[in-house]
Amino acid sequence: VTPTQKLKIVEALKKRGEVVALVGDGVNDAPALKRSDIGIVVGDASDVARETADLVLLDSNFATIVAAVEEGRGIFANIQKVMTYLLGDTFAEVIIILLGLVYGVPLPLTAAQILWINLVTDTFPTLALTMEPKEKGLLKRPPIASTLPILSRSIVAFMLVASFSSGIVIFLLYIYLLRSGTDVATARLIVFTAFSLKSLFY
Repeated sequence: VTPTQKLKIVEALKKRGEVVALVGDGVNDAPALKRSDIGIVVGDASDVARETADLVLLDSNFATIVAAVEEGRGIFANIQKVMTYLLGDTFAEVIIILLGLVYGVPLPLTAAQILWINLVTDTFPTLALTMEPKEKGLLKRPPIASTLPILSRSIVAFMLVASFSSGIVIFLLYIYLLRSGTDVATARLIVFTAFSLKSLFY
């Protein structure tokens, strides 16, 4: 296969919407390596090919490619989980504050409490999600198109439903506490605790 043919093959596959990985080792492979989604070279490849490539197989073992793809998919899945968690939590905070403004009651959470939730309460679950082990069967899933957003429609739908429902429930708890004669400071403390527990459950 000539370098020109390699480039044509890569372009034809990309036009079909495929995610293309190309393995090469010589100077002539550089154009096709650059055009592919993932250019891969073996450890003893030429300097030009190594500079063009995205992945260098230092051990020149093709099984490393499979391991790298699996690792990448695991990282992508964990990024999705972290973003879903953080955005879902933030939307719930926004809903609680907006409802407080609309109903004209003292804000359910103070600025310090929101800061505490964002910096302390959310930090450890987020770290746990980033360190979560890879799910089974990652390589059986189809490749992720580069045009797809990180958060799919189903994830966004889940996030919005969870945020709205939890925000409304916690706000209703706050209104109930105020109407039952609980002072604002205590009601805010209960809302803060409920929100923190909700975050861990979420």
